[in-house]
Amino acid sequence: MNRIALALTSTVLTFAIAPAEGAGPAGDCRNPAVAEGSYVDINMPGRVSAHPTAINDRGDIVGYSLEDDPEQAIGFVLRDGGFTPLVVPGAFNTSPLDINNAGVIVGFYCVMVPEYGCGPFTWRNGEFTTGPVSLDYNSSLSAINNAGTMVGNIGNRAVIVRHGQVEDVVPDAVWSSGIDLNERGDVLLNIQQVGEPVFRSYLSTRGALRALRVCDGFPFSVTRVTNQRELVGWTRFGDSPLLPSLAFVASSRGLAVYQYPGSDVPGGWTGLRDVNAAGYAVGFRGFLFVPARR
Repeated sequence: MNRIALALTSTVLTFAIAPAEGAGPAGDCRNPAVAEGSYVDINMPGRVSAHPTAINDRGDIVGYSLEDDPEQAIGFVLRDGGFTPLVVPGAFNTSPLDINNAGVIVGFYCVMVPEYGCGPFTWRNGEFTTGPVSLDYNSSLSAINNAGTMVGNIGNRAVIVRHGQVEDVVPDAVWSSGIDLNERGDVLLNIQQVGEPVFRSYLSTRGALRALRVCDGFPFSVTRVTNQRELVGWTRFGDSPLLPSLAFVASSRGLAVYQYPGSDVPGGWTGLRDVNAAGYAVGFRGFLFVPARR
């Protein structure tokens, strides 16, 4: 197999951190709109569970499926109702994380030999291209847009891969992770800055980093940024860990929430992973959300 050129000399992208309060939704987060539609379970034949991670505008879904050992995963692409397994040769874990409209898939794989470690991969027209394995288990490609630009991680730093060149995103950070990017070139990042005890989520737009917020004071996680700069993820509307976490799509217009049936129990969780241009969404509970027709 060929290798992704992740060992190229890196260039550095310098982003300024905006002093603004951050990017987040308008409207009342305590009374959000509820997304109208239905939830369809995704089950891969012969596997214990399936976890979709991305959906493109054609409706193709990628993800990974598990058996009893959570570290042993095989990937899949679900197209027109049929599953195609994705397994990097020799890997015990193949985890696709994104797919663009051309059907190119990116993610990470893990191997036992010669040493335990993980590395990035791309899949195109039935063929894998793999990157070097990192022993810190944190090298992967998280997302790819329709132009073929990719974002991910090499060790403890976020990188963008563009035309075969690897660019560091925030070289001065203690730790950074590239999460997603859209067609505008906006990049979603998790960053731990020098002097900060934990990481925060940021959106880079035209060279500036903006700290993200989704309902002030509430814990949240953001997994995607759409072409309309909507934020996709989940949050808990309160400080108590017993409150259920709801999935959301947040924009300047407000917040729409999603709740998988039965997850409204104390500590329940609906984790939205991705949404396409038509409003179809996939989540960590192994579901496809089908929006109501209007």
